[in-house]
Amino acid sequence: MAVLYVDVDQFKYINDSLGHHVGDQFLRIVASRLCSCLRNTDSVARQGGDEFIILLENRASREEAAQIAQDILSTIAQPWRISDYEYDIHATCSIGISIAPSDANDVDTMLRHADAAMFRAKALGRNNYRHFTVNLSNDGYDRLEWITRLRNALANGEFMLHYQPKIEVLSGRVTGAEALLRWRTADGQMISPAEFIPLAEEIGLIVPIGEWVLNEACRTNRAWQAAGYRPIPVSVNISAIQLERDDLVHKVTQALNETGLTARFLELEITESALMSDVNQSIATLNRLRELGVQIAIDDFGTGYSSLGHLKRFAVNTLKIDQSFIRNITTDRGNAGIVQAVISLAHTLGLTVVAEGVETPDEYRHLSARGCDLIQGYYTGRPVTADQLVTQLRPVR
Repeated sequence: MAVLYVDVDQFKYINDSLGHHVGDQFLRIVASRLCSCLRNTDSVARQGGDEFIILLENRASREEAAQIAQDILSTIAQPWRISDYEYDIHATCSIGISIAPSDANDVDTMLRHADAAMFRAKALGRNNYRHFTVNLSNDGYDRLEWITRLRNALANGEFMLHYQPKIEVLSGRVTGAEALLRWRTADGQMISPAEFIPLAEEIGLIVPIGEWVLNEACRTNRAWQAAGYRPIPVSVNISAIQLERDDLVHKVTQALNETGLTARFLELEITESALMSDVNQSIATLNRLRELGVQIAIDDFGTGYSSLGHLKRFAVNTLKIDQSFIRNITTDRGNAGIVQAVISLAHTLGLTVVAEGVETPDEYRHLSARGCDLIQGYYTGRPVTADQLVTQLRPVR
């Protein structure tokens, strides 16, 4: 037999944005779709929350279990619509597979192994399946250890901010900077944000970590100004989870008041996909933030499938062109055309354009010739500490 451990990806967003009654309706749809992939002799049960367990009887081959898992992924990924909601809802799931007797010969071990394989599927990007392997036995322990270390990191002061300069094309001056989170563990190991941010989102730590980043960036920027350096806006990334919370505007107001930073020197970067998760709520939140005087930038523009109608309604100051469009811009006519169109569109709407991920002089010259306002990337400046960045700001005479 084989056990499939199925977990709906980011189900919390559905509950939080649309309500638990919609979440319950969605879970019933998931259950129905799971049953449609199985024989009458197979079993499916809701383990709890958004987790389901499937027992495949007399299907002990890895190939057959994998085929069932693939069928489930395809079925769950099909869009569904509920009444009184204008958009189709898309969801995915992650699946872990354990097979008896090769992987285990008792119930508890099979479930534990399938669960470990499911978490590996999530770690590898979600919307896929993974078979249990022997090395995953230790991954459960490693995962628990990293969760514990991540929880302690904030309390122990292990997080730090680096700042990547934004260069004004016309003057060549540093006219802004983006605050980027770094984690130096107690033993001196530097952990990439790509490794710990997904885990922080999964276990709910992204909110307190995001609040720390917001306050630290405001405090540092105000300290630069107090020391007599030319004031610049500093950008802080806001996660989709923070955007969906009712207290975001309050937290931003609190950070400005406690640090004494003038609102126009704080810019919040929000990804296009995060804004599109609940358009009406996003519009309301952005309007309240703009009323404070805070600058708003749409990050990764071009990847979130927003329409021009939505863009017109968003109260934003800046568009950041995603680095995937900057790459090969001098040789890829498609990328070059998209970038030119975004620059023209932004300027028509009175918005500033930032190109991120600029790494070569050819890319810089290409963007400069087409009227891009600001450049951010390794070519003009890598992320540096606060003390290193401040040396690039001339003191006010």
